[in-house]
Amino acid sequence: MKQIHSEQIDLADGAVLRWATPADAASYAALATHAFVIGPEAHPNPNVVTYAHDLTSDLHPLCHSSDVAVVSQHDHIVAAAALMSQPIRYGGVIVPTGRPELVCSHRSVRQKGYVRAIMERLHAKSEARGDLLQVITGIPHYYHQFGYAWSIDYNGYARIETNALPPLSETHPQVMLRPFERYEYKRFNEMYERELASRGLLVTTPYPEELFIHGIESTVSTEGFRPYGIYDESNACVGFCILTMRIWEGFNAVMALGFTEPASAFTHLIPTLHAIHAVNQTLPKPVSIHPDYHAIDILNDGEHPISKTLSALGIPQTTIAPYTWYVRISDIPRLLMHLHTVLESRIAASMLRGYSGTICITFYRNGITMLWERGVLLAVTTRDSASYGDTPHAGYPPEAFTQQFCGWRSHAELRAWYPDVWATPATTVLLDILFPKSPSQLLYMN
Repeated sequence: MKQIHSEQIDLADGAVLRWATPADAASYAALATHAFVIGPEAHPNPNVVTYAHDLTSDLHPLCHSSDVAVVSQHDHIVAAAALMSQPIRYGGVIVPTGRPELVCSHRSVRQKGYVRAIMERLHAKSEARGDLLQVITGIPHYYHQFGYAWSIDYNGYARIETNALPPLSETHPQVMLRPFERYEYKRFNEMYERELASRGLLVTTPYPEELFIHGIESTVSTEGFRPYGIYDESNACVGFCILTMRIWEGFNAVMALGFTEPASAFTHLIPTLHAIHAVNQTLPKPVSIHPDYHAIDILNDGEHPISKTLSALGIPQTTIAPYTWYVRISDIPRLLMHLHTVLESRIAASMLRGYSGTICITFYRNGITMLWERGVLLAVTTRDSASYGDTPHAGYPPEAFTQQFCGWRSHAELRAWYPDVWATPATTVLLDILFPKSPSQLLYMN
């Protein structure tokens, strides 16, 4: 780990790959501004400026300056990316996860392999510190070349035009929004976790207390969130919401929304939306070419019940289809053994309770063998590449297995899409028990 952190790598044309320091913040921000321009007029993106400063400030709880890999050429940063820690739970079990973020390069050095070298460095550091997954969002198709597969829905929304909000009446309860203070983390987190638990999600995102405090007290970035309490007329907290910190392309996103009592969603949602609308009108519009604020987007990844509630209340909504998280698994046996209690609980709750057997799965260049005894996963080992006459019980391209592991696609759906996904009938039953199709919600913790 020390070597991964300390060594510098000489690249072509006098370029050097190294880890950043806080002194690199301005240069990283300038590069990000160059790379993440907006529209055909190449309007500067102010959010990436503050974000780059946040990631290199040594104050961010999920990323430090020494987690940012940069390519420096003639004292200028020409390519860079940060390795964040992304909080993730799978089936309730914490999974150490790395997240490459704010990946960028100057157009004058593209196609030179600098980003590839950076990604290799980030992956090595992520694995050395014990991460079992890497996840990333970004350019369509691009990150497949680094071993990532589309695997979890990302940023699907129910959009409500503000001019379509039902008017408030005397029958509606009064509602106020107030940002939580640092000492209120426990209250916020209890409501946040209760809302997640009520939805039967496979992959969820813990909200660390240190990030909660950072967003209140020390962040300089406009890329993060701010949790708010929802209060009734007696100043009792009846719910919470998480709002992004700026208006973007005419809307503001509600990243989470929940009430202490399920019935409150019907009685309090309309006044809550009006309260969110009032807050949104005070938020900055950082890009002048964007339309003025006109809509509220509520995140509905993971089949959030908010869409049904909006329909029941007669509130018009437009569905914004989700994009997708890329997921990378470098060591499948290690990951599955880390999650053995999740897999064993699925077996225990199924028709295969007490199952014993050996299951061999080929990924064509390699594969895994799972050894089960009386419902206990004793071992997961790596298989060598298949030879002629080899008889595994199932086969997947690696990206297809990642999709079923994450619950994004069922075995039958993958079989319909990939001709090289297959399993024996008995193994198909087992795989559907171990890796069922399940909704997830993975928040990008900026």
